[in-house]
This record gives sequence, structure tokens and C-alpha cells, in this order.
Amino acid sequence: MCVSLLCTTVAGAQLVLRDVSGTVEQQRTTWQTARSGDNVTQALRTGTGRATFQNGASAQVLMGSSSALELYQNEPNFMSGNFYLQGEGKFYVQGVHYFNSGKVRVDLRGNEQRIAVIDGSLRIAVGTQVSTLNSGLQYNLKTLKVSPFTESDPWYLARFVGAGNAQIEAVSGTVILQNTDGSSHTVQPVEELRPGQTLSTFDKSWAEISFSGGGYLRLQPQSALSVLSIEKTSRGREVQLKLLRGSAWNVVAKGKGGYQITTPTVTTAVRGTQFRVDSSGLVKVFEGQVVLPTSGDLPLSQGQQISPSGELTPLQIDQSDLDNQALDAAHNAPLLLSVDWPSGPQPYAQQQLDLTIHSQPTSQIIATLTPQGSRSLPPILLRPTTPSTVPQAVFRLQGDLPEGHYHVDILAKRFGKTRNIKGHMVIDRKPPTFGKLRVIRRGRMLRIMGSLSDQLPVTVQITVQSGDGGQRQYTQHLNPAQASLVNKATPFEWVFAAQSAAQDTVTLLATDQAGNQSKASDDKLQR
Repeated sequence: MCVSLLCTTVAGAQLVLRDVSGTVEQQRTTWQTARSGDNVTQALRTGTGRATFQNGASAQVLMGSSSALELYQNEPNFMSGNFYLQGEGKFYVQGVHYFNSGKVRVDLRGNEQRIAVIDGSLRIAVGTQVSTLNSGLQYNLKTLKVSPFTESDPWYLARFVGAGNAQIEAVSGTVILQNTDGSSHTVQPVEELRPGQTLSTFDKSWAEISFSGGGYLRLQPQSALSVLSIEKTSRGREVQLKLLRGSAWNVVAKGKGGYQITTPTVTTAVRGTQFRVDSSGLVKVFEGQVVLPTSGDLPLSQGQQISPSGELTPLQIDQSDLDNQALDAAHNAPLLLSVDWPSGPQPYAQQQLDLTIHSQPTSQIIATLTPQGSRSLPPILLRPTTPSTVPQAVFRLQGDLPEGHYHVDILAKRFGKTRNIKGHMVIDRKPPTFGKLRVIRRGRMLRIMGSLSDQLPVTVQITVQSGDGGQRQYTQHLNPAQASLVNKATPFEWVFAAQSAAQDTVTLLATDQAGNQSKASDDKLQR
């Protein structure tokens, strides 16, 4: 028997899933993946995904990401999230019974608790009293007040095409990520932030998060944030965030889709702007426009702010705002990257790997080493060795590698920008080898002959000590590492004019490009 004043369709009609996209689950004995064609028997919830179901004979409901409903008296009882209804159907919200005839949206996210009639009408039954809400009006479920409604965020018109992502782009200080199972860890750059996780900053700490399709959020010190969902849709990406405490600085890319952040006191919806929102309810707009669904879709324009008490005033910039504007300038600066290669021509050579790299302190530096003729070694994530406050930081790539040739790829990532520098390194710890050395004197002419073997270019310093204590030095260069001569004896012959015809002492010191040395003195030279 139908006892509700809204009984105009068949009571107890099943909810049948017509379309499922992304992550959608329904409750049976446990939560299970929902599929098109399923009958919903207990409850339904979405992660980053959408579900469309038939409600009665003619009503169709679209359930947005991060939403939940349960069945109450065989009718949908909307618990949280966003819903869009078309046709004629019945539903519950917070124990109140509704009958929609036309197009209606239900928003139950954070402090935003409303039902808006886009077209047609909505009947509301509280006890035995029934009232009607017509097109262009919305009903605030917290204040029970009716106000005008103009659609500014038709999320339901965009087709869901997949899940987007949020990524930690930069971190300063201590930032902790808590998982859905209660475990937590310290956050590192380029870590993905998944729906349901909570990101927390401490004193003098901040974290910057980038989103699919562009834009970023900088979570301020002593703040906490969770990502509810990020959708890829036919009109861009749809971002749903929840600021649990503290403050968030937002830079939303224009023309890239929707962006909504809820707090315990206020909800903001934007499509391209720069603004700050605090969990206390303070909202400041530095560029573009922000709409506040929790305040009757009040628009806030550039140069305005609203206080926690709801007072609209001209924008007042404080030190936190100035700090974030400075960080924005750093965010937009070109990505710097340079490598202090060892001196000399390529291939660069060292006895042990030790490279100095320069970039911004918030950059992520990844080094990949590939031995010649082999697979790449696991990538190495480098940390800055200088304070995070310096404009340009130093990163060190060090390691005890086997001797050989290596291709080196240094990749820098920062705020969505990338740069890389490549080089060829030789790790060499073997000194040059002398062979068949001879010194021949003809009066004051000194003739030195022999050979050298090495895999690198070699500099030979020749010291001639004269009999009367005088000393002269000469420097010559050889390149035994040339194509057909690698590790083969490279002959040399040098002629010098001695200071006198007296017996001289000759010393040869060979130094290769990696700094390895060999020495040959007079007692080892053939005459």
C-alpha cells in the first residue's frame, strides 16, 4: 500500500544499472564491482567514475564520482556526492522524500547541501506537508531556504572518458601522506596522490600538487587535503578536492574543465582562476572568478574576498599571499639544468663517478647510466646537497662503478617542465703503460722515443734535469684512445735541445684524462 503523498509511480521498482564507467561498486555481502545490467539491492558507491541507473519506469539518474547512495524502502537515498536526475522519479535525501518531474541536480559534498531544479519541478514531502520547487530555484538542505538558481557547472553534460591523476610536484619541509589503510609515509616529489589518501603538511612545510589537464594547488603549512576524484571528460578534467584544515593556494588552468574544493565551511567552484581558500571559510580571488555554491552561488571576482563570517570586502593581501606569489614566479621560471663534466674532450673520464649537477632546489633530478653494450642500470633519484632556500641547488651523482664506458642521461623535472643532458663517461683506474723507452743524445740534442698504451687521451710531462742543477719541463699530448689504437701501443718520438752537453736526468710522467699516472725515470730508460 502506498502511504506517501508522492506515490505517482510504482513503489519498490528496482534500480537497474544502465551504464558504468570507472570505479563503481555495489554492496551485496561485500562491496563488489558493479556492472551494467546489475540490479542495485543495497547500496552503490563510486570512486573516480560514474554510474547511470534506471529509477522506476521513466526516471534516469546519473551518479557522479566520489558519491554514495543506499536503498531505503526500495528507493534511492542519496548520501553524499553529486547526482543528476531526468524524468519522473522518487528519491530520499536526509530522511526527506522528493519527487522530481524534469531535470534536477542534487549536491551533497562537504558544506554544499542543496537540490536545484534545472527544468520542470520538484515536490518535497516533510511529514504530511508537500511543497513544490519550480524551475530556476534551489533548496538549501541546511538552512531550508529557497533561492534563485542559475546553472554554472553542468558536469553531467560532459562524457566521462577515464580517471585523471594528481601528482606531488614539489615539497618543502615535512609532508606526510596517509593511506586509506591507516599507514603513512613521507612524501617525495612526483608521487601520485590517490583518491582517499590524506596529504598533511607541518610547520614551515608545503606541498604542490599538479592535476591532469593543467593547474596546481599548493597546500600551505599545517594543512590537510584529500583528493576525492579527478575525471577526464569530454570537456576537460573535473577535479574534486576536500580541504580538511588549513589553507590552499589554487592556480586553475583556464579552459581545462571543472575544479571544486570543499572545506568544512565553504565550497568553491571555478573554471580558471587564481585564488586562496581557508578551511575557516576565507576565500580570496587574485585572478578570474570563483562561485560559492554554499552561499547561493555568490560570485567572487578578481580583487574580492569573503570572510569566514560571510562579509564581502576588497582583497587584502597578507604575507602568506606574498609568499605564494613569489613561489608562483619560481614555478613559472624556466627549468635550469647544467652538469659540471670533467675537463677535457668527450668521452669524459673519471676514476670514480662523481658529477656535480645544478638545478632549482625543487627540481627532481633522475640519472640513468647505461654501460656500453648493456642494459641501463636502475634510475637514480638525486637529492639536493644545498639548502632549499638557495635559488640554484647542487646535486651530486656519485658511485663506485666497474671500469668501462657509460652513457649518462641526466633528466630534470619541475612543475611539469622537463630537460635532459646526455654525455659519455669512461670509468678508468688503470694508469698509462710505457713501452720501449730510449733516450739518445747527440751533443746538445736530446731524443726521446717510446710508446704509450691507454684507453684515454694522455698528457705526458717530460722533466729534464741538467747536470748543473738546472731543470726544464716539456709537455706533450698523445691520444692512444683513437679508433684503431684503443689499448694499443702508440709510438712517440720527441727531440729537445738540452741546456748543455752534460749528462742530464730525464723523467717522464704520463697522466691520462681520468687522472691515472705512470712515471718512468732515468734508471729505467734505455740509452
